[in-house]
Amino acid sequence: MVSAVLRRFASLTAFSTCTIAVMTACSDSAAPPMASPSTIQASAAALPVVNAVVRVLPGLDGAHPRGIDEFDEVVGSTAANVPFYWSPSNGLVLLQHPGFTTGQARTINDHGAMSGTLGGNTAVVWMPLHTGEFRVFPSPASQSCSASVLTWGGELVGTCVATNGTAYGTIFNWHGAPTQTSGYQYNDLSGDGYLVGAQDDNGVLTAPIVVLPSGQVVVLHGVDGAIHKWAAVNAVAEGGYLAGYSTEAGCTQGVVWGLFTSGHATWPERYLDVCGEANGITSDGYVVGTSFSGWAFLWYEEPGPGLQRLPGLGQAGETSTAVAISLHHALGTITSNGVTHTVIWNLPDRT
Repeated sequence: MVSAVLRRFASLTAFSTCTIAVMTACSDSAAPPMASPSTIQASAAALPVVNAVVRVLPGLDGAHPRGIDEFDEVVGSTAANVPFYWSPSNGLVLLQHPGFTTGQARTINDHGAMSGTLGGNTAVVWMPLHTGEFRVFPSPASQSCSASVLTWGGELVGTCVATNGTAYGTIFNWHGAPTQTSGYQYNDLSGDGYLVGAQDDNGVLTAPIVVLPSGQVVVLHGVDGAIHKWAAVNAVAEGGYLAGYSTEAGCTQGVVWGLFTSGHATWPERYLDVCGEANGITSDGYVVGTSFSGWAFLWYEEPGPGLQRLPGLGQAGETSTAVAISLHHALGTITSNGVTHTVIWNLPDRT
């Protein structure tokens, strides 16, 4: 589950819906601010540290983890850019990738099926290990495609980019050509049908978006009610809770939309008070991500305490990332004494 990434309050008029046909009319923000984020960036030393158990996964030093499911099965790529699967019972398993020299597994669902990208341009699915089936989804002509998520129900979504730079939000079809929408990137899909990502104008992100299960496209607004460039939804949880980043109020910062508010359906945005991005979210409001200062964080409200730093291994000068979350287990890395370890944080229950 990716998860896979709560919002500041906004009125009903601060949210808009746009159809794909009028997409460009909904993008009205300025370029990213160049000033340093002096007022928003939280100091890691001043933050509370999560009471979490850190587990270093053997055999994955130097790897690039990307996805985790409810059974602590992990996928990603090795230091040599070979796609991998890891589980507590099987350890490290290198995934087959015939015809491609490099690849990355990105997500794993709770059936154990995995999705990823090979050669930087081809979306693929690996079925659970006991079946061993390997499925290539051919890219449309003159497009390079990547997979973002494979849901529990087998829906595969991602983004394809044409040679002229046009991005296509892509829903891959197991038995035919994919369904594509020009000018979008798709980053995540929830099991109940919320599709998230951003509007993409030849590599320039012009607005974060959520596509409702009904097919309606909602363009998301900032805390100030404006639509901001250089913003995207990275992760969605069931119920339509969204997490990602937005460039506003001094820096590109981690944000959430719609959680713990009476107006959830209008997706008011909330700052997480950290320059960085949120990469995973659960339906009960756990959010994980990485600050641009190099430390992994957990955020939750109600009852709080809000932004917290995920623990390291106890050595000076460590850096960390949080890339995904399952129910209450976060996946990421800790770099300590020059070695990057793949880790799982067992997160505490809220009280």
